[in-house]
Amino acid sequence: PVSRFAPILRTRLRVRSAIAALACAVGCVALSSPAAQARTYKVYVCKAPDGSAIPLDRNQWTATNFQPFSAAAENCAGGSPLALYMGSPGAPGYPAGQAARWTLNSPVPMAGVRAWRSVLTKQVLGDLSATPEYQAVVRAGLASTVIESCASSYACQLGDPRLADEPQNEVYWSLPANAYQLEFFVHCGGAPAGGCANAGSERVIAGFHRFEIDAVDADSPSLVDGSLLGTLLERSEQRGVRSLRLKAFDYGSGLREVVVTIDDSVVARVTPDLNGGKCADAGLSEGPDYRSFRPCPTTIEVAEFSINSAAYSDGPHKLHVDVFDAAGNATRAVEQEVRFENVPPPASLTKPVLRVPASPTRPADDLRAEPGSWRGDDIKFAYQWQRSLDGIVWGDIPRATGGVYVVTRDDIGKRLRVVVTASNIQGSSSATSDPTGVVESGVAATPSGDAPMTSDDAPGGGNPSTAQLVIDREQRTVEVKHSAQIVITGRLVDAEGQPLANAQVDVFEQLVLTAAPWLRIGTVTTDSQGGYAFRPTTTASRRLRFAFADQRDSANYRSMREVLVSVRAGMSISAKRRVLSPGDVIRLRGRVTIDQLPKTGTWVEIQVLDGGVWRTVATRKTSSKGLWTFNHRLRQSSGVMFRFRSRLRVVGDVASAESKSTQVKVRIR
Repeated sequence: PVSRFAPILRTRLRVRSAIAALACAVGCVALSSPAAQARTYKVYVCKAPDGSAIPLDRNQWTATNFQPFSAAAENCAGGSPLALYMGSPGAPGYPAGQAARWTLNSPVPMAGVRAWRSVLTKQVLGDLSATPEYQAVVRAGLASTVIESCASSYACQLGDPRLADEPQNEVYWSLPANAYQLEFFVHCGGAPAGGCANAGSERVIAGFHRFEIDAVDADSPSLVDGSLLGTLLERSEQRGVRSLRLKAFDYGSGLREVVVTIDDSVVARVTPDLNGGKCADAGLSEGPDYRSFRPCPTTIEVAEFSINSAAYSDGPHKLHVDVFDAAGNATRAVEQEVRFENVPPPASLTKPVLRVPASPTRPADDLRAEPGSWRGDDIKFAYQWQRSLDGIVWGDIPRATGGVYVVTRDDIGKRLRVVVTASNIQGSSSATSDPTGVVESGVAATPSGDAPMTSDDAPGGGNPSTAQLVIDREQRTVEVKHSAQIVITGRLVDAEGQPLANAQVDVFEQLVLTAAPWLRIGTVTTDSQGGYAFRPTTTASRRLRFAFADQRDSANYRSMREVLVSVRAGMSISAKRRVLSPGDVIRLRGRVTIDQLPKTGTWVEIQVLDGGVWRTVATRKTSSKGLWTFNHRLRQSSGVMFRFRSRLRVVGDVASAESKSTQVKVRIR
């Protein structure tokens, strides 16, 4: 009885057997002051390991010029060493304390530096009191530390300045906390009276070929206060297109992307509009490797997302929105449960109506279609006019897709109707009007003798002839299961009923879909008794047309017969567990198997047997492969057996008859 089912299911249809209400959604969490995570990322300077040049950022690198010296910072952009010189040929002398200095300023702390450098100091004869010197210094706050020093004669040689990446030129320096500045300089010191007084060639040469710097980003991204808005954050049941927007900033390495996930599956991403939509990474490894200390923009002004709830099953879902910076720090801007409740496609309440000016219908009459009444919101209507010789097999009239149709001479002797397709965000369904009476010409009809039949958009139409195609037992509709093996037979006879042997009968096919074309798919040959047989494909509903012409390859068919092969889709349903306890989740899944499923899938009804009547308790949208799932949590109940099945209704975009699955039983302990 219904009362036994009530503790389990409660639906939007307000069936007394109601689907249980699930847990309430948790609140939206906007973390505007996240805890620091101190992630390290790598920065390349001067030249990448693959040999490509990485230009200097003039805001981060400075050279201080104390004459005489040379600091060729521009050479780094071309891949050449960044060189510092002290002294040059022909110079008048070098007073003590003069220096060439080059400084690296980082907006974030540095944890370590791997450098490929070469240094050479020389002493000139007769000037033994002078001391050419090279130093590398790190500055952290007010403190400074010498991390490498080289002075005096040829003992100060570190590698060969003419070489770039030889192994002996590599060194790694671990830097103290909060190291924001590196400084490299060469100078010539010595006796107070003279310093490097004698002219000569360069006294100190320091060349820097490549740097790999471990930069530290201790700040997680943050949201701009009050920027988190959108209908996706509503706590009530949601349907249709839902939106979300936010603003974020990060003053460390910069913002890399904003990611939205539903049930741990990524549904949307926003990346800064930089370097083709992504930060300027060096592209050298799978980790965060960049060409500058702050590779990404510090702010994302507006990140906007939209999702369609129709793509998800009814019930609760986990919504997460995460903001990432270039170092990999993450801030969870949203952690919330959202509840979707989608409604089925529009449902016809009253069939479409044709407004006919007079009876009988004649050429030049205007037929007007009224869509009838429908259940659903924001519905849009589409029309397709059809004609039929016998009122059983119908074909679409090309380009007749408006609300008004003007009857033509091609309609004489036929009946007309209109198919109305109603669509909204949840899907579409169709309803058909009652047909008109037979269209009359307005003059007395006379026998046409052997006048040939002609086709318009596909083989069909025309006058009787002396040849007749006969379908066995005059069966016009064949109902079969998906992929069933069937044979359609018929005979070709003349006006006296005598068989026509060895005649060629063309076979045409039209899928039962809105605006589907007629296609010629083969030919059958009659036997000595005029009989023929054809084995159709039964993976979707289709119309078959058997047509005979006196001359081969002629479109003037003298006789035709049509058969509708109405195929029931393959329908499956299964339960993950068939014995459950109160409070457990019913998990059903199934599949619809039919050719030409829309890419957006179709709607399937989930039904339960209630007091001997199958009642629809939910609808589910399938994938493009026909797959669907249904999950709902049980309330307190025990000792009850439920029988579920799935049903597919007839809709205009699926070539299938109404179809039902077998039953699956679920028992509650």
